Amino acid sequence: MDSSKRLRSFTAGEKLKVILEAEKIGNRATGRNLFQSHVFEIGTEERKTFDPLVVEKRPNPLPVSVPYLSPLVLRKELESFLENEGDQVIYTHKFINQHPIIFWNLVWYFRRLDLPSNLPGLILSSEHCNNGIQLPQTNLSQDSKLVYVQLLWDNINLHQESEEPLYLCWRRLREKRSTLSPVDHQETRTLLNTIVRSIQTNDVYTPINLLIREIKRHPDIKRQRSVYREILFLSLVSLGKENIDIEAFDREYKSAYDELSPDQLKFLHQIDTPPSNNVQWCLKCFGAPVI
Repeated sequence: MDSSKRLRSFTAGEKLKVILEAEKIGNRATGRNLFQSHVFEIGTEERKTFDPLVVEKRPNPLPVSVPYLSPLVLRKELESFLENEGDQVIYTHKFINQHPIIFWNLVWYFRRLDLPSNLPGLILSSEHCNNGIQLPQTNLSQDSKLVYVQLLWDNINLHQESEEPLYLCWRRLREKRSTLSPVDHQETRTLLNTIVRSIQTNDVYTPINLLIREIKRHPDIKRQRSVYREILFLSLVSLGKENIDIEAFDREYKSAYDELSPDQLKFLHQIDTPPSNNVQWCLKCFGAPVI
């Protein structure tokens, strides 16, 4: 794949994960729509002005799920909120506590559009991040520079499949490679290595065909992950996102998909089709999330 296109990545801590379960946009299925599900990972950066003991005692909040609001709906909700309560609330932690749906959707939109915002800083002093305890604003900094917001492309918590996605298999096996014998997970390792080698030679047809064979072997499993995402995510993780041109990958995937026979296609679903022009333009305009 052409390595000329580099994707931006953002580092995040493991302090908070917030899941936005997006509404379906257009005619894309759950596994394919870029706006179907987004995960925030938000963490604090330790600075010299922090007391290390205070940082260490910070609780680890549970994940938060809120409905996704379309831009039009979010605008109406925000206008109504400002008319009824004024604009002072949006500068305090009360905003996240009293209006979490509006707050987290705004955080997502500002981050997706790469716009500056004071909103992430409010997270530090919110009741959610402090185990329900209401802290004085002076106790914790509300500096947004101390909060990293990272948009992830995949959220495995949304899927109910028994098998983990291929890119996670790759990561797990790589972590354990020093302790694995040649016969451990041999079938899975062969599948992963064959797909990766094929991608290195711009061959997307072979990976699709291999995954179709796996689908045939397990007809009773209801898939929620698309063949497209399985191959793309594995490629990004195994070969490095800096070496994968997603636009070129999409072209190769569509070309390979068009070569599939009717017998092969009957084992695939709508989620396995090549990305639409709308999805491709979203990636061009806003960049790809992190996997």
